[in-house]
Amino acid sequence: MYAAEAQRYSQSLTQELERLQPCPERTSCPRVLWEAGGWKIGPFTSGGVHLKVYSVKEPSVAEVLGEQCKQLHAQAPQVPLSLVVYSSAHPAESPAQKPVVMLDVQFR
Repeated sequence: MYAAEAQRYSQSLTQELERLQPCPERTSCPRVLWEAGGWKIGPFTSGGVHLKVYSVKEPSVAEVLGEQCKQLHAQAPQVPLSLVVYSSAHPAESPAQKPVVMLDVQFR
């Protein structure tokens, strides 16, 4: 469930990042990772789209990503969405560095 929506969010955020935070070295570019899934039993549902963005350098960029998600979520409000933006690299790339959260929002 929600994989198509997650891909749409991911592509949109990646394009926005490329516009706002140019990155000459691909290894240091911000990464958008997503998870999607859910279930429905009768009137009960759970799940949604979960986005994580790593290596964002400016708080203003994180805020723009949040606004972008808000606008996209308005087009499909039935799909729960969470966005976490980190100023640090992905833990696999720098395991000794503790993740630093810049933005953590939920859209329900």
